[in-house]
Amino acid sequence: MAHKKAWLRKRVKLDGMWRVATPVITKSGTLSATRVQIDGENVELPGIFILEWYQDGKRRYRPLGTDAHKAHCELQHQIRKLADKAEGQDVDPLMDECYGASRYR
Repeated sequence: MAHKKAWLRKRVKLDGMWRVATPVITKSGTLSATRVQIDGENVELPGIFILEWYQDGKRRYRPLGTDAHKAHCELQHQIRKLADKAEGQDVDPLMDECYGASRYR
């Protein structure tokens, strides 16, 4: 069975150490650009969004940068690609370039 899920995480620096945390979704349903959830608390920390998913039995990830809107768009795009692949449809590798997928370096 193919995986259809993808999710966002955020790499933040807390007490001098890098941690990966869950970004906060606001009450209006948008992704917060600066807030993450750490140990059950919402904390304001700048960081880099990371897109994660499973592919061919391996956990994959791609750093996306600091823009929350772009990260959300990339997440939706990845979920559509995984769903298409699970249904047996061909996924064109050039589709990322046409879509304008970010390549944070």
